[in-house]
Parts: sequence; C-alpha cells; structure tokens
Amino acid sequence: MLKPQKNPVGYKKLLAYQKAAVLQEFNLRLTDLFPHSFAWLKEQMDKSGRSGTKNIIEGWKRNTTAEYYTFLGFSIGAVEELKDDSLDIAKGLYKPLMEIPGLWKRGKGNNGSKGGRPLTSLTPSQASQATLPVTPFTPSQPNQPLTPFTPLTPFLLSDLEQLRFYPLDPFLPPIVQLYLKSKETLMLLHKLQQSLEQKMSQDGTMSIKDKFRLRQQQEKEADDWARQLWEKTKGE
Repeated sequence: MLKPQKNPVGYKKLLAYQKAAVLQEFNLRLTDLFPHSFAWLKEQMDKSGRSGTKNIIEGWKRNTTAEYYTFLGFSIGAVEELKDDSLDIAKGLYKPLMEIPGLWKRGKGNNGSKGGRPLTSLTPSQASQATLPVTPFTPSQPNQPLTPFTPLTPFLLSDLEQLRFYPLDPFLPPIVQLYLKSKETLMLLHKLQQSLEQKMSQDGTMSIKDKFRLRQQQEKEADDWARQLWEKTKGE
C-alpha cells in the first residue's frame, strides 16, 4: 500500500530519529578515543551508528508502509549491534580499552571528547536534560555521584540492566551512557515499528511472514508477563 504524501524531511521530527542522531554523534566521540589497534571496532561501531539514522531516512523516503517498516528493522538491527558492542566494552572484554579514562569517567580535561566539549552537551535541550539527576541532591551530598560504580572497572550485565536511560545519570561512565542511549533508541524504534504494524494490520497489507512474527512476539510478551506475575506472587 502506498504511503500518504509526507513532508520529505518529516523524519527529523521523529523522536526515534532524533535519538538515533544523538546516539551516532555520541558514539563517534567515544570511538575517536580508541587506539589504532582497535580501528576495526571503531569502524564497525561507527557503521552501526550511521546505519541507525540512515535507515530511518531511507524508510521514510520509500513508497510503501511495508518498505518503511522493513528499513526500521534494519535500523533496529544496527542499533542493537552498537548496544552489544558497548556492552562488551563495559564488561571489560577488551582490556586495552579499560586503560582509556575518557571511556570510563568524566571530569575536567577527561570527559571523553576532543576540544573539551562534554559528551552530554550535544544540543541545548539535551544538555539540560542530561544534567537532571536521577534523584535530588541533598546538602549532605553535594556533587556526589548517583551510582556506586568505580571508574575503570568492568560492569556486570545485571548492574547495567538496573540503570534507567531516562533521566540519564550524567555521572555514569560514557561507555555506559552509550549502552543506555542505545537501549532508549531501540525502545523508540520498536514503538515506531509497532505503530506501522497496527496500520498495516488495519489496512490488510501485512505480509504472512510479518503476521507470523507479530504473533510470536505477542505470545512471548504474554509469556513474559505471566512469568513476572508468577515470580511476584511466589515472593509474597
């Protein structure tokens, strides 16, 4: 089914695109710190970040909703790969990268960017958002980090999964911020895809393959909900 005529640059108003663009820039600043021996990883992560944004644009420009949906899938795959690469670094999988302070802590002259520009100061609106603490400070704890993590120390996945991507804690190591920004972008991309799924389902234009995949996803969500409810009931 053909898509209705849209603003040719309307994708720029999509929150998913805006977050993907911020993620791409944030990632580039971090990978610029990689040593030459990790040029291969920098190239892969930079490609993933770029693919996250460009596939949204290409999907928006396509003629049908189904094509748009497909390209959002490509974007999701790219951002998922970037998230997993940032997770590998945060877990300490690459020992040489553990020695780069700019990936692990922020501070004067050590904010993980070139030219002294803070990583969280990408745009005025995001700079103000990034400085919002997860919980209010109290007089007894001025400038105290909101997380118990020690810089230059690898993290456990269980610890990372407990962190919220909004509001983003500016005291977190930049590599962890990259992981959380990837999670946020993925959530928005999935929501955008779901809205297209509903439209195609209503229009009767969804392929059999996509209907089957959607059915599997719904069954998995129902199973996850039942499991969480069972765990909660068991603990009471």
